Parts: sequence; C-alpha cells; structure tokens
Amino acid sequence: KASIAMPALLPDDFSAGLEQVPDRAFSNWVAGDRASDECEQLRALAETIPVDELGRLHSALSQLAEAGEVTWRELDAAGVHKDSFLAILVALMASSDSDCAGTASAA
Repeated sequence: KASIAMPALLPDDFSAGLEQVPDRAFSNWVAGDRASDECEQLRALAETIPVDELGRLHSALSQLAEAGEVTWRELDAAGVHKDSFLAILVALMASSDSDCAGTASAA
C-alpha cells in the first residue's frame, strides 16, 4: 500500500487551525450550544482557512482512502486530535460561503 506523508495530508492553514481549536468547541457544537465562546472562537478560526486548503485536504483524504489506508488511524498516528479535526469540519460545513461549506462537506 502506498503511504501518504502527513505534511501532504494536512495543509498548513488547516494544521495550524487544529492547534487553536478551543477544548470544548466540538462538544459544545454537538450539544447545540453554538453561542458559547468556544463555538464563536471556532467559527472565527474556521473563517481563516482558505477554500483551496480544504480542496487539498479532500484530495489527501481521498488518496488515503484509495490506497486502502484507515484515515482515522493515520490522523491519530500524526497526533491529530480528532475532536479538533471534527470541530473545524463542522464549523466549515456550517459556513455561509457555499464554496467553503461544499468543499468541507466533501472532505
């Protein structure tokens, strides 16, 4: 099986964003507490991630799937906090920018 280098897997702006996700952002979002400070910070953070970065993320995740790799295992091995990853994706999917929301949904 082909292995994909982690730097190619997570584009720079997306990786940097993961490190800044507030601890309770994902749990608050899922619980419907989207007015919380953590969710407000998450939305602001998500707005800084360019759509082309999401396109690169989608391509990298697709390559992993085509190579038969287990995406979550690869992310975990790279030290990616799954709640942060999911938090950014759900915030991006809720974006009022249809290009951003659509690209995030595909990722």
